[in-house]
Amino acid sequence: FADTWEEEGQGIDIRVNGNLDLLNGARITADNYGNGQGGSLQIQANALSLSGQHPSENGLSTIATNNFAGGKGGNIKIDTPRLNLTPGLIQAATDQAGQAGNISIQAQRILMRGLPELQAKLGINTSAHGTGHAGQITVEATDEIALTEFSNISSATTGSGAGGEINLKTP
Repeated sequence: FADTWEEEGQGIDIRVNGNLDLLNGARITADNYGNGQGGSLQIQANALSLSGQHPSENGLSTIATNNFAGGKGGNIKIDTPRLNLTPGLIQAATDQAGQAGNISIQAQRILMRGLPELQAKLGINTSAHGTGHAGQITVEATDEIALTEFSNISSATTGSGAGGEINLKTP
């Protein structure tokens, strides 16, 4: 976690010469609870897997940059040959006036599989729940993107802000 309360968010930069597995509700987050810019999150790994829920808290394995006050959310950038969300969540969100961060993913293969009871809580999403705008999502996969069993890629708002663009590029 790289949480901040009033200042600019701290970024997280993870580079792994192997696989990175977030299991059973594990989380990597750069959240901001103040009016400053949220921290950005960058991950580079040979394979990245987010899988499963925490047994007692019901939380998914998550990579997120959230701003819970008026600041702009941080961006997420992921570069990996294989990305698996089975189920898992990659999210950039804001709760008030700030714009949510953008998500950029470059991979060869992306596999997303969800669970019926978690329909709204899985996949890749940017969201704004106030007057801010949702961020942009850019996903580039050189081989394939496979979404199954209630998985989704979404950019949405529940307030007065606009949803962000979703750009997918794959053969």
